[in-house]
Amino acid sequence: MVEQINSFGYGLTLGIETRLGSRAQAICPAAQVGNVYVNRGMTGAVVGVQPFG
Repeated sequence: MVEQINSFGYGLTLGIETRLGSRAQAICPAAQVGNVYVNRGMTGAVVGVQPFG
């Protein structure tokens, strides 16, 4: 899955839903994206605080 994500060449945000902390710890550093959210909503960036677009 991470290989497919990285093959696009860009990624702004990645959301991970998992019960396994070890899975999140493995995916987060491997994914070439800007922001990673684990077990939470990933929409609603705060204007002027979080980069978007």
